[in-house]
Amino acid sequence: MALNSYGVVKNLYGGFSARHNDLYSQINDVEGNNYWFDFDIKYHYKKPFVDKEGKVDFSIRFNDASHFMFSVKEAQLTHLWKNQELSYGRLLVDWVEIDKIWGLGKINNLENFDFFRPGQEGLTGVKYGYRFSQFFNAEVFGSFIYVPQLNPPLGIDKESGTLTPKSPWSQKPVTSVDLGGVDHKVSYNVTYPDVLEVALQPSYGLNLRFSPINNIHISAFVLRKPENQLSNTAKADINNALSDITANVETKLFHHTLFGGQLTAALGSHWKLYTSYLASIPGEKADDLTFIDKNFGIGITVEKFREDYLGAGVLYESGSFKSSIGYLARISEFVRTSLLDSIPKWSQALNVAMDYNLKNKYFLNFDLKYDTLTYDRLYSLSVGWQPIQHFRVNIGADIIGSPKAGEGYWVNFRENDSYFTELKYVF
Repeated sequence: MALNSYGVVKNLYGGFSARHNDLYSQINDVEGNNYWFDFDIKYHYKKPFVDKEGKVDFSIRFNDASHFMFSVKEAQLTHLWKNQELSYGRLLVDWVEIDKIWGLGKINNLENFDFFRPGQEGLTGVKYGYRFSQFFNAEVFGSFIYVPQLNPPLGIDKESGTLTPKSPWSQKPVTSVDLGGVDHKVSYNVTYPDVLEVALQPSYGLNLRFSPINNIHISAFVLRKPENQLSNTAKADINNALSDITANVETKLFHHTLFGGQLTAALGSHWKLYTSYLASIPGEKADDLTFIDKNFGIGITVEKFREDYLGAGVLYESGSFKSSIGYLARISEFVRTSLLDSIPKWSQALNVAMDYNLKNKYFLNFDLKYDTLTYDRLYSLSVGWQPIQHFRVNIGADIIGSPKAGEGYWVNFRENDSYFTELKYVF
């Protein structure tokens, strides 16, 4: 829906959809993954004579477990001058392709309604760009407000001491432990840091871009910020061999420094080639493991480690047809030392994707990711038909092909497969 009044262009578009994921009876019945309802709305405002622009991108999901998830991907205003650009609000920091394509979630937050299509959420702050010449420009980002990534959510009941996933993509907490043949019930006591202390955290970064010739761009950036998600440490208290276990979980905020670079080349008006490098260096070291002999308490901490990624790919776009081929390599080592350590999503992975829209009536989408090191595989395929204006029908499948005894990131989500049908109203 486009509105035009006195040179002001306003675009409002979005949709409401209902999706059922159990077309095939052999699919696992995972709570929160059987069906859901989505509502998406986007608003784009542009006032050309004063070079003013605004964007809002908001989404809500309600699943069969009666849980809501919401995401504000963008909510920003932009002012443009001759060689300058100033944006503020909730905005995307698009400094490296591989963070977006592979859903790494190192720079921008992730929407994370589901991990097949993680999406990106912007950071809250101010971004200022200045073009010094046709060959060189710089962009800085700064913020004193930290809004952590919210999805996938985890419900906490302090009275009963339980943790409940609100999404099929939340890690399921342990509810009982077998020690010496005795089954111990596990309850949780979660301690959060002060909200104001967490919220008032600075972020700052610089991106430099050099364009030696037309359509060739070389960039380098550095960014210091809090990690997009809070981390947990835990201490399990066992008073005697027959008692239940209380896991005292402490939520902590960690920072990291990101740096990297990118080379992009546009070939004509349809092709784009890129090579990207992204590194994440922990800003703090987690506390050492602690053992409390008096009550057999076992301390578990999360180890922070450096991550380095190198990626390359080819993007093609022509009207209603888009396709891409990409490769991502994690060139840093990873050794898991704790149950709370975050396993990297990808190690040595290939990606092939295609999106085709035929006259706004027929739709085809395909996305395959395959990790040649861990043998994790993600298959996503959907076909759509829009018989009348505003109404669309989609059918498809989202499949995770991790080995049962695999050690990769995706093995914990093998049951989240779906063969789906979706009805959608678009405007």
